[in-house]
Amino acid sequence: GSFTHAAPSHVDTSTEWDDAQARLGNVKPKPKPAKPEKFTASFDDAGALASRRNDAVDASTSDGDDFDDDDDDAYVREYRARRMKELTAEATAKAHGEVREATRATFVAEVTRPSADAYVVVLMTRAGCRDCEKMERAFEILAAKFPRTKFVKIAHRECVPNYPDRLAPTVLVYRDEDVARTYATLAPFGGEHMTPEGVELALRETSADVCPSASDESEADVARRRAAYVAGVLERAVDAARREASADAVDD
Repeated sequence: GSFTHAAPSHVDTSTEWDDAQARLGNVKPKPKPAKPEKFTASFDDAGALASRRNDAVDASTSDGDDFDDDDDDAYVREYRARRMKELTAEATAKAHGEVREATRATFVAEVTRPSADAYVVVLMTRAGCRDCEKMERAFEILAAKFPRTKFVKIAHRECVPNYPDRLAPTVLVYRDEDVARTYATLAPFGGEHMTPEGVELALRETSADVCPSASDESEADVARRRAAYVAGVLERAVDAARREASADAVDD
């Protein structure tokens, strides 16, 4: 008997074997299989896909489990970063509450770097200076009142070589590793009749975050307090001038 080889083929579609036989003229060409149409998602398809995706998300979270630490959701990552920053700030605040003393060698660690996260207020003071002593007492009071803000003092020429004696005390407000505000002498706070409240109110002009108000104090309340302080400084100055004039009259 004869041996005949037949390649497997579909009835209505062409195979490579069929194509080769057709080229030789042995068989008639068979039609090529039709190409599938390109798939284009319609609005209905997209809605169905979104619905299935939402169902899958609901199913995965229906048991009430929290997100994993490795969750890639942007909102969760942002929330965690913000919360971590708040916790760090709270922990840092507990370390304040008193005036720190800095030197030229420790200035960056005590002032510059911490100012990247919060305000740092620096007093450039001078030994034997009565106005400086008054400002140092104000700093001690404010440091205890506003523990979230770091208060630091440093000898004026330890901070800036050849700094003029006449400009002491000088107050520097640091933020973002740079000086945000400078106050030279007691003049910006009310002169020799200043009080710690005057220093607080002046520092708030840089930012309310330096000396934050009590939760129940509005900006209008702060404005009234500032006006009352200015009036008080003027009254004390007038009283001092009268006393001095009376003393001069007695001497004459």
